[in-house]
Amino acid sequence: IKEKISAAISVNLGLNSNKYRSLSLILLILIALVIRIIAAQNAGMIAKDGIKYLQMAEHFSRGELDKGLAEDFHPLYPLLISPIYPLFSEAERAGQFVSVILGTLTLIPVYFLGLKIFNFPTAVIASLLFACHPYLVRTSAEVLSEATYIFFYATTIALGWQALTSKKICYYFLDLALSLINFQSK
Repeated sequence: IKEKISAAISVNLGLNSNKYRSLSLILLILIALVIRIIAAQNAGMIAKDGIKYLQMAEHFSRGELDKGLAEDFHPLYPLLISPIYPLFSEAERAGQFVSVILGTLTLIPVYFLGLKIFNFPTAVIASLLFACHPYLVRTSAEVLSEATYIFFYATTIALGWQALTSKKICYYFLDLALSLINFQSK
């Protein structure tokens, strides 16, 4: 009965339209982005780990891979910061930029999972909760590897689901590759 009601609502409101779904996803991404930008602008003092990540990123941006890898921290987050490191006047902003972007883009696999496992309304509600969740917003505004880890983690779950439902070998390998990459983030 629940599925019939949900289907009837979707048909009556035109929610099955790909155009409507695409616009909804874009709007959700914009909401998440704006919230995270505001949080980044109002972020407090940088964490100790953030300082190390920025030092590693500085080494990587100079081509000093040995110095960057000499630290006891996983290198993925600083490697993502390093190409844009010289573009920012403050190193902290470069780290926040990567966190904000990856924190925002995590909404895409969350939306995809909600849509594929449940339905369109569930995908929108889950994505909206993700976009506004205080902890997730805060981690996306700081110079820490959490947003990177959560992005790759959610993406590997979404790809795993796609691999299981489609039974295409390419999704299994892509999921494995992203899992191995994510290991370098936390």
